Amino acid sequence: MRRMYEDSGIDLRKGLLEYQATEEITDAVNANLESQADPNNGFTAERTMRKIADIPVAVFHPWARKIGYYHMDHLDRWRAMRIFLAEHPEYRAVERLKNDTANQSHIIIK
Repeated sequence: MRRMYEDSGIDLRKGLLEYQATEEITDAVNANLESQADPNNGFTAERTMRKIADIPVAVFHPWARKIGYYHMDHLDRWRAMRIFLAEHPEYRAVERLKNDTANQSHIIIK
């Protein structure tokens, strides 16, 4: 379970509404470490789906906006995700990817 902390306030002198949200990501990192030890390598029992990463929204969204992830085609998204996971192994749910092709499946971001 992820914990999200939110705070807001009004600066009456400037006429601004301030909003801040923070997300506790320790649980996600610990869950990923446990998942890396799974002998199924992220595959479901039916082997129809595979979880390769669990990236908190507070981490993924700023990175995705910075590199233009939302405007990339499927192959470029796969390449960008592989680079991200190589640079940030704490978000990988599998120790390593067995196949190096983007055609094996779609990436689903939750």
